[in-house]
Amino acid sequence: KWDHIFYTGNGSIGRVVMEAAAKNLTPMTLELGGKSPVLIDSTAKLDAAVNRIFYAKNLNCGQICIAPDYVMVHEAVADEFIKKFVGQIQKSYGASAKDHEHWGKIINGRHCERLRRLIETSCGEVVCGGLDEIDVEARHVPLTVIKNPDMASPVMNEEVFGPVLPIVIVKDMQEGIRVVREKERPLALYIFSEDQKFVEHVLSTCTSGGACVNSCLEQIAANKELPFGGTGASGFGKYHGRFGFEEFSHLRAVLYKTTMTSQSILPPPEQCPPWLFDVAMKVLVTGFVSDELKEKLEGLKKVGGVAVAAAVAGMLFKRSKL
Repeated sequence: KWDHIFYTGNGSIGRVVMEAAAKNLTPMTLELGGKSPVLIDSTAKLDAAVNRIFYAKNLNCGQICIAPDYVMVHEAVADEFIKKFVGQIQKSYGASAKDHEHWGKIINGRHCERLRRLIETSCGEVVCGGLDEIDVEARHVPLTVIKNPDMASPVMNEEVFGPVLPIVIVKDMQEGIRVVREKERPLALYIFSEDQKFVEHVLSTCTSGGACVNSCLEQIAANKELPFGGTGASGFGKYHGRFGFEEFSHLRAVLYKTTMTSQSILPPPEQCPPWLFDVAMKVLVTGFVSDELKEKLEGLKKVGGVAVAAAVAGMLFKRSKL
């Protein structure tokens, strides 16, 4: 038996691992990825958005669990964003990235074919990259931008995990929020905006494993102060820094109690006045005893109810630790 299982990968294999772990009731941490969206409103600073989204999508050819998966951009800035983004691709790799020293490979031929299928079935406008530049044998897929793909197409419903970026133009950012909320909970959520009210609205209405405002990837990059992990279909459990230590540790509760009295939590039933239960609840739940109950305890001492008073005192004189 294992004390704890940690798995990072796709959801289908995650379910297999979780089913196997369930046979021994082994706790798990799952980091499963998903479709991490980018929301760009009309107030966003586009140069910053382009540079940071490009870096995140370009890194390892987009084969990163928290890479931006698709973009929802306001129509007021959509054309400018796309022009700048495509310009950055051309500036970095020229006419073709196939033989460029800084452009990597797709992990295997099967995933090249998978990415080809996502582009073929997108029903959107391929702004740059595309099918003609794919070389399965060389495991090359160019950084491909698809404008307004069909929302029912595979590229908008399956995790891309590669250098393909669908960009959906919306008239209202509420439409973008609706799309994010309708899909499975993502591992990451990226917001580019100078409108703090919009940012807070997105963060309060869209659930995700983690989020960045005006950045991408930095929620995990050398940041031990923040927990990393998914929610829902993107996984569960948190790690990095102290969060990882606690995730893979068992926090055991230990209580020490005084032996100055021999009483248990409560005395035998024949020694319990009707109001003692209220005293116990106040001590154990609310953590205080009213002046009226203190007077009753003092009265018990005078009439010989030492056992009851000692029992209440025993609840007070204890200490706990992990």
